[in-house]
Amino acid sequence: MAKARVKKSAASRGAGTTKRPRLEPSSFVINPIYKDTKFAENVRSDLNEKLPFPHWQLSNFLEVDPSVIERVEKELIEYPAWHRKENDLYSLLQTPDLQTLDAAKYPAITGFRQFLYNEMREWLANVSGIELLPQVDSTGSCYATTDCLLPHSDQVENRRFAFVYYFTEEPWEESYGGQTNIYNTNEDDEPTTLFTSLIPHRNSLLLFEVSEKSWHSVAEVIGEENCPRLSINGWFHTNRPIQPHIRPPLVRPKITPQGEVDLSSFFSAQVLNENSEKSMGEVFKSSSELLIKDSFQKAFHDEILLAMGSGNWIERGPVNKRWMAEYNIDDVSDGCVAKFVQALRSETMMTFVKKVTGSEYEEILIEPHTTLRIYRLTHGCYTVLGDEDAEQYMKDGLSADFWVRDFQLCFFVRSNLHEAFLQFYFGKSNWNEDAGGEVVYIKKDVEEPILRCPPTVGAMAIVRRDKDVFPFLKYVNHYAKPDPIYVIALSVYGLISSKDNDVQESTNAESSGEKAQMQSLA
Repeated sequence: MAKARVKKSAASRGAGTTKRPRLEPSSFVINPIYKDTKFAENVRSDLNEKLPFPHWQLSNFLEVDPSVIERVEKELIEYPAWHRKENDLYSLLQTPDLQTLDAAKYPAITGFRQFLYNEMREWLANVSGIELLPQVDSTGSCYATTDCLLPHSDQVENRRFAFVYYFTEEPWEESYGGQTNIYNTNEDDEPTTLFTSLIPHRNSLLLFEVSEKSWHSVAEVIGEENCPRLSINGWFHTNRPIQPHIRPPLVRPKITPQGEVDLSSFFSAQVLNENSEKSMGEVFKSSSELLIKDSFQKAFHDEILLAMGSGNWIERGPVNKRWMAEYNIDDVSDGCVAKFVQALRSETMMTFVKKVTGSEYEEILIEPHTTLRIYRLTHGCYTVLGDEDAEQYMKDGLSADFWVRDFQLCFFVRSNLHEAFLQFYFGKSNWNEDAGGEVVYIKKDVEEPILRCPPTVGAMAIVRRDKDVFPFLKYVNHYAKPDPIYVIALSVYGLISSKDNDVQESTNAESSGEKAQMQSLA
C-alpha cells in the first residue's frame, strides 16, 4: 500500500521518460556556501560545542538543475524491491544498500551513490577535519502515512556521521509530520525533552555526529497519501572505537499475592463458573491460546471507566524505552480501582490463573509474586525493547500474560516456570484496528512476530509464551480515537506448567514463527 503511494507521488508530477541517460558523480554539485573556510570553521567548532550533539540541516545542499534530483527520485520510486521494515522501533519502506543496485538499470541512483562515496565523503572529511573510511552505507527510505521511527542513537559499530538527503515534495507542511526530532539528554546520556524538530525539506541534507548523545526520531507521517517522506540516508565511518553504554532494564517491584477476595464482584459469571473454567482449560491445553468475550460485570466496568477518567496520570519515559501515561497506583487507597488492584494481587486470583492455564507454583525455585501497572492507550504511546529488557525477560522466566481492555480480560501465558502477564482494558468504544496499540510478541531469532494482540472490546485472551518471547506495545498512530483505552497490566511470576508435554508443544508451535490466531470462546 505504501509503495503505491510512492508511485502516485511520481505520477502527480508527470515524471516518466523511457530513456535513462547516465548521471555521472560530477552531475551532483555541493552548494559553494558549504565549501568555504568559514563553514568548515563553524563545523569544527560545533563538533566540540554544539548541543545537545553536533547536527546540521543544510538547505539547498546540491546546486543542480531540479531535473537531476527528479531523475534520482524517479528511479527510487520505480525500484521494485522496496522492503517493508517494521518492529518495535520503526515502520517504513526501505531499499537494500544502494551499492547492490544494477548500475545499468538505475544510472541516476548509481551516480548519486558514487557522489556519496567520492565527492561528499571528501567534502565531509575536509570540513570536519576527521579522516573517514572508504565505507559508506546508503539506502532509500520511504515513510508513508502512520510510519515513524522512535528515539534511538544510531550508535552501532564504527559509524561516525549519519546523513539524510530528502526527495520530499514541496512545500512540505509541518502538519504532514515526518520531522526529525532532536532530543536533549541527562547526565546518564538518556534522551529527555525535545530540543528541536527539523522539517524534511526537499534538497536539504541532515547531518549529525553519531555518539551516545545523538538521540533522534522521525515523527509519524500524517500527510497526504500521495506525499511520502522519501530520502537516501546512511552513515560515514571512522576507526573510532564505540564506548557502549549499558543501560538498566525497566524493572518493577514484585509483590507476593495475599488474601482471599470475591472475584464475582468484577468478573462475569461466564468467566468464573466451573464449566467455563473447564472449557477454557481444554481450549488452552490444545492450542495454548484463548479468547473469552464479555469478561466483566457491566456495573464494575462502567464504574472503573469513570474512575480512570478522573485519575492521577503521570507521563513515563525515558523516550528511548517508552512513552505513555501511567496511573499512580500508590495514590489510590479506596474506590473501585483500589479494590480491583487488591483482587488482582490476591491468592484467589492466583488460583484462577492456575485453573485456566493448568499451571502450578514452583515451590522450590521461586515463590509466586506479581507486578502491576495501569496505563492508557492514546496517540503517540509505545514501548521499545532493548537487549537489556530481553535479558530481563529471560531472567524472570516464562509467563502468563493477562490484559483487560475495554471491558475485556486478556491473558497471555509463558510456559515452564511461568510469568503470567494479565492486562485489563476499559474504554468507551471499539478500537480502530489500523491505529496500532496492539501487544506484539516476538521470539528470539525469529524474524516475524509470533502473535499480535490488538485491543478487543469485551474479551479475555489467553496465550502461552516462552521465556525467549518478548512483548512490546506497538506505537499508537493518529488513527486512534479521541477516547483512550485504559489498560491494567498484571504479571504473575513463579508458575510452572503442570505437564511437560504441554510445554514442549508450546515451544514447538512458537518456534515455527507463524503468527498465532486466537481460538474464540464466546
